[in-house]
Amino acid sequence: MTSAPPQTRILDSPLPVSQSSKLKFLNPFIDKYGCIRVGGRTSYSNVSCNQKHPIILPVGYKLVKLIFQYYHKRDFHVGQQALLNTVRLKYWPLGGRSIARKVVHECVECFKNKPVMANQILGDLPPERVTPSSPFQNAGLDLCGPFLIQYKGQRKGTYQKVYVVIFVCMATKAVHIDFVSDLTADAIIATLKRFLARRGKSSILFSDNATKFTGASAELKHLYKLVIKMKPLQTC
Repeated sequence: MTSAPPQTRILDSPLPVSQSSKLKFLNPFIDKYGCIRVGGRTSYSNVSCNQKHPIILPVGYKLVKLIFQYYHKRDFHVGQQALLNTVRLKYWPLGGRSIARKVVHECVECFKNKPVMANQILGDLPPERVTPSSPFQNAGLDLCGPFLIQYKGQRKGTYQKVYVVIFVCMATKAVHIDFVSDLTADAIIATLKRFLARRGKSSILFSDNATKFTGASAELKHLYKLVIKMKPLQTC
C-alpha cells in the first residue's frame, strides 16, 4: 500500500475508481495483508489465490524490475512474452510488457548468446540444371514413405507397405512417379528399368548416398564389368 498511496486512498473510499486510473479495468481490492490484488469472477476456481487474484505491481519501482530479472534468470533467460506470462502467474505488473522487453534487452548473457542470422551465399548451379536438354536426360531420384495400401479385392485388414520413387528432370522439372515394395537393391534396379523403358535413356542420374542407392549402383557396376568382359568372347 505504501508504494501507491493515491490508488490505496481510492480503494479505501466508497467512490468508484477514477476513469483515469490504471486500475480501472482490474476491479482491484485490498486483501487482509494490505496488498492490492486484481479482482474478477474466478473466486471459486480450483487454482491458487495468486493465480485467481494476482498482486498488482506499480510502475517505476526497482522491486518490480528485480522480480522480472529473477524469473528471467530462473527460467533460463526466456523471451519477453514467456517472461511476462510467468510473472503474471503471481503478479499483475502495470506496464508489464515494456518491463519484460527492457529486462530481456538489457540482459548481458542474452546479448552475448543471441545468434546472428547469416545469409548463406549459395554456390553455382550444376551444368545439368542450366543446360537445355531433353526431358529426363539428366534426372534425380529419391524415395518417400513408407505408405500402407490395400489392393482391390484383398482381404480386409491386410495392408501392404510400399515406397514412392520420384524422378525429377533437372532441366524441365518434369516428374515421374513409381512404386517399390521394399528398399533392396533389386527393387531399385527394377524401378530404374521401368523408368528407362518409359522415359528413355538418361545420361546422368543423381541421388543421395543412401544404402539402397549405393547398393544398386555397386550391383550395376559389377554387371557392367561382366558385360565388358563377355564382349570379346562374343566377337570371336
